[in-house]
Amino acid sequence: MSDEKILDTPETITLLSLAKSGDQTAFDALLTQYTPLIEHRLQTVRARRPDILPEDEKDLRQEAHLAFYRALLGYNVEQHDVSFGLYAKICIENALVSALRKIHPSSELLDYDTMITLPAGSEEDPSQRLREQEDYEALCRRIARVLSPYENAIWQRYIAGMTAAQIAEQLGRDVRSIHNAIYRIRNKLRSSSIGENK
Repeated sequence: MSDEKILDTPETITLLSLAKSGDQTAFDALLTQYTPLIEHRLQTVRARRPDILPEDEKDLRQEAHLAFYRALLGYNVEQHDVSFGLYAKICIENALVSALRKIHPSSELLDYDTMITLPAGSEEDPSQRLREQEDYEALCRRIARVLSPYENAIWQRYIAGMTAAQIAEQLGRDVRSIHNAIYRIRNKLRSSSIGENK
């Protein structure tokens, strides 16, 4: 699982399709396959925040698994620009950053935006990290072109794990308008083959 840039295998695509339709065995197989990715993200958090309490670490692990599940539901298996591994990694990183902000809302000692994207150790290939970052930035640019600034603000919060009610409160909007915007965003991304099929 060290290179999420590799295209998904036909077996992985089959498992994704089955898991999205509710097949528990397929989901378990995918979770096993991508557990190293989840664990690596959590190890990076521990390395950057050694002061995290055990109960907070348990919450972070749960957030990472929920983000993986949301990524599975949201991934468009018909597009070929972004592999599921990279898509899941982005979703997990965003969820962990959001969760850390809730745990330490007043902390100024940590740059949350760079915490998880920094390599955990020197064993990683720097050129691979650069390719992944370029893929991520290209994905963000594609999404930004499809969505309005308001929709982008909602989408970033949504994939970070915030509920519609939390987004509405943060943006000062009615929760129904947030639900409508999320529905609209899903349709836009789906029709653009960027994909969010929840």
